[in-house]
Amino acid sequence: MTLDYISKVPSHTIEHSNANKWCPPPDGWIKINTNASFKSEEGTAAIGYIARTNLGHVVFAAGRQIEATSVLEAEAKAMKEAIAEAHQHGLQQGEERLRIVTLEICALRLDQTIRLMRDRISRVRKSSL
Repeated sequence: MTLDYISKVPSHTIEHSNANKWCPPPDGWIKINTNASFKSEEGTAAIGYIARTNLGHVVFAAGRQIEATSVLEAEAKAMKEAIAEAHQHGLQQGEERLRIVTLEICALRLDQTIRLMRDRISRVRKSSL
């Protein structure tokens, strides 16, 4: 009965964008990807991160719920925790055996916000002269 129902359900193909495709780091390097989501009404966020070799082998990964005031704060906390765990695993920038090459977040908002804050600080400094 279930198979009859399933066979009658129309199928369709979902095309995936290459923007979401994982790109491996160079040989001998580790790539850390982070992500966060935020629920403003609850003041909570979910964060996660994963570190992989150039072959895609997982070195470490974690995810958990945290308190946060914005998605930007949650993304920053995810990056901070990922870096701390990398150090716990003995991975440090420039190490011969393994090197951390990139720390990516799904949204570029953090970088954009930092640049915007720098611009505003610069303007405030100039206007106070």
